[in-house]
Amino acid sequence: MYKIDESDVDILRKAGVSEEDVNHCIKVAEKALEIANKIRAKIDLELVGRGALFHDLGKAKTHGLEHGKIGAELGKSFGLPDEINSIMEKHIR
Repeated sequence: MYKIDESDVDILRKAGVSEEDVNHCIKVAEKALEIANKIRAKIDLELVGRGALFHDLGKAKTHGLEHGKIGAELGKSFGLPDEINSIMEKHIR
């Protein structure tokens, strides 16, 4: 079972994501994991949880529609996996 890692939350804060947006990201990740745990199919819970947690990383720079692309770029600079960066880039489409 995957749990949100505090070091991932620290990445959001270090990037400059506001505390309000950090709290939102945590709630989205918790809800995504809650739903994913109810599904009987094999699911990568870490990908679900981390993708949901980081989905608004780009809000460290802007709350505009481009925050997804910016988040993916920031994710690359933090060494986040391509799959998570892809979630950030695509979540607003």
